[in-house]
Amino acid sequence: ALVKITLGWERVYEFEMWIMEHSAGVDVVLGTEFMIPAGVRLDLFHGTARLPDEITVTLVKSANTMDDEPYGAQVVGGPTEDLYIPRGEWREFRLPRKRPSRSTHELWIRRTRQLVPTVMESRRGKPVWVRLTNVSDGTARCYKHSSVVLWIPKGELPREVGYVRLDSSKYNEWQVLAYAEGREDTLLRKEKELYECWLPEQPPAVERPEYTTPARILMRPTKGSVATKESTLDLSGSDDGGDDTNSHCSVRMRDESEASVATGVEDETDEEPHTHPTESSDV
Repeated sequence: ALVKITLGWERVYEFEMWIMEHSAGVDVVLGTEFMIPAGVRLDLFHGTARLPDEITVTLVKSANTMDDEPYGAQVVGGPTEDLYIPRGEWREFRLPRKRPSRSTHELWIRRTRQLVPTVMESRRGKPVWVRLTNVSDGTARCYKHSSVVLWIPKGELPREVGYVRLDSSKYNEWQVLAYAEGREDTLLRKEKELYECWLPEQPPAVERPEYTTPARILMRPTKGSVATKESTLDLSGSDDGGDDTNSHCSVRMRDESEASVATGVEDETDEEPHTHPTESSDV
């Protein structure tokens, strides 16, 4: 029978093989027409099949491949916290200190639609930081533990698409895009200096009362001093009460005197005038 291996809808490899009856009484199915619509992905390079729920199943290998070296582990690197990057700006995250050796693994990196990565190296040429530049029209977000960089054993390929090497032309194109869409470092530094000079000249948003700094430890008041203060307050309160009583008495006496004067005036007005009759004399 002729077996065809396809990548998507393109045929990449075909070979002939003999088909024998299965010991369980069923025929062997060699087609993948039912697997592709179901979402099953075959990784013949690594000899695995990935199901729709991201479960990886190792394919049965032949006797000739049993002695091959085992597949090396891929190490993933990314930010340890969520990064919010405004338009035209960038954020950096540090690569893990424990990483595979450059003699056995190779560094791959990938970008997203909004973020373009740039690897920052030390003086010795060792990758230390990764800068993510936002090239979109809005704020971009990079979730923590996202797969941005990948260390892959030399001679092998990434299991996911989108990764490129640092010496590839695609990575150089990304750097041109990041430089064109990112803001200049000198401009950002100048804006920061102007803001630091402007901020101290602004009035405070709320009033800040000034408190005197204590120069010594305050002593707790004794019971005698507290009793003296209470007696002083009682005496002052009694004096205030006496003054209030005297003022009320004086006001009452003044009202009574005014009332008596008014009564006397009314009595005088009510009395009829006393007239003496005059006798007329004959002249």
